[in-house]
Amino acid sequence: MKLWPIASGVLVVGLCATAFAMVVRSDPSTRATTTATATEAPKPKLRDTPHDPAAEARVAELAAQGNVLSEHELVELYHLWAGQDDKVWARREIIDALLAMPDKKRGLKRVLEALAGDTTPSDDDEMLAYASEKLGALWTDDKLYGYGRDLMMVQADEKPRAVLTRSLVDYTSRLDEKADPEYQKRTSLASDMVDVYYQSKDEGSREQMLKGIDDLGGRDMAKFMRDPTIDPKELASVRLHIDTTEQAIADLDDEFDGEADQDWDGMLGPLRELAGLEREELEDRLAKQD
Repeated sequence: MKLWPIASGVLVVGLCATAFAMVVRSDPSTRATTTATATEAPKPKLRDTPHDPAAEARVAELAAQGNVLSEHELVELYHLWAGQDDKVWARREIIDALLAMPDKKRGLKRVLEALAGDTTPSDDDEMLAYASEKLGALWTDDKLYGYGRDLMMVQADEKPRAVLTRSLVDYTSRLDEKADPEYQKRTSLASDMVDVYYQSKDEGSREQMLKGIDDLGGRDMAKFMRDPTIDPKELASVRLHIDTTEQAIADLDDEFDGEADQDWDGMLGPLRELAGLEREELEDRLAKQD
C-alpha cells in the first residue's frame, strides 16, 4: 500500500517537527546523546597564551564600577584587543564580568554586542567557543532561556547568532527527560533553528545550525534541509507516520472484515483509494477540490 501524506517541502519540515519527540524516543542512538544532564557540557580548550597584568587589572577595575559607562568601555576594550595574544585572558575576563552583572539580560546583550563588533573571521575566533560555554550557565533559569531563544531569532549579526545557537543546543541537548518532559524544549528549539537557518547567509553558520538540529534529535529535519529533493519516504519520521497510518488502516479493516456495514465501507473505501495514490495524483486531486 502506498501513502503520500506530503504535498510540499514545507509540510515535510512540519511533519518532521511533529514527529520529533516520537523519533527521539524511539531512536536509541539519539536517546544516548540526549539523556545526559545539562551539567556535562564540554569545556572549550583554551590556548596557553601570555598574560597582560595591566589589561586584566583594568578589566577588574571596570567590572567593579558596575555602571553603564564601564560596561561600554569593557565592550570597546574587547573590540580593541581582538587579535592580540597577550589580551586573550583579559578578553575572557570581559565576558565573565559582563555575564556577572546583576541584570543578566543586559549582561547577555552586552556580550553579544562585544562579539558582533569583533572583526576576526569566525573560523579563527576562539572566543566564540568560550562565550558559548559561559552563556550555558544562564539557561538554567527558564526566563533567561526563553530570552536567549528570542535573542537568537532576532540577531542580525552572524557571530552572536552562532554563539547563541551553539550554547542553547549544547545546553538543551543534555537535558534529561525530567528537565525536558516530552522533549518540548528540544522540539521548540529545533523548530526555531529552522527559521534561523534560513535567515543566515553564512554557509559555515548554516552548517553548524544543521548540526545543532541534528544534535537535538531532528535528524530528518537536517537531512531534508540539506537536500530538499530527498524522497520523503526515506525520512524516519515520515516513514513512522506512513507505517503507523497503514497499520491503523489494516487494523480497522480487519476489525470490520466480513461485517455488512455500509457506512464503514463508504468511509474506508476513499481512504484506501487515497492511500494508493502517487504524489502527483494526490496533488492533482487536491487541486481539483480547491
